[in-house]
Amino acid sequence: MAWLHGRRVGLALIDMASHEYEIVAIHTTEHRRGIGRDLMSACFLEAQAHGYRRVWLVTTNNNIAAIAFYQQVGMDTRVLHYNAVQTLARAQTVHPLRSPGPVQSRGSGVA
Repeated sequence: MAWLHGRRVGLALIDMASHEYEIVAIHTTEHRRGIGRDLMSACFLEAQAHGYRRVWLVTTNNNIAAIAFYQQVGMDTRVLHYNAVQTLARAQTVHPLRSPGPVQSRGSGVA
């Protein structure tokens, strides 16, 4: 989570369940202020501290600004899947926007 003047301005969602460190999502509400770069730096440091040898993420081919940003922070392209968005869109099934009932939580008691 990134904070600026007491306000939440960014978030990085990560998955450390596998043997690799995946950045699932990164979002900032204030652009061009270094928040995304700081979040990425924090992810790199956390991955290193936990012994991960690889940090990876997925973005779409048409997200040129994101690709440029990731390259600026030191990442590079390893795999490129042409027409991936169109292929996934054709394969998607329709899921309801809401759950039919309350979501049950394990252990915390929060639903």
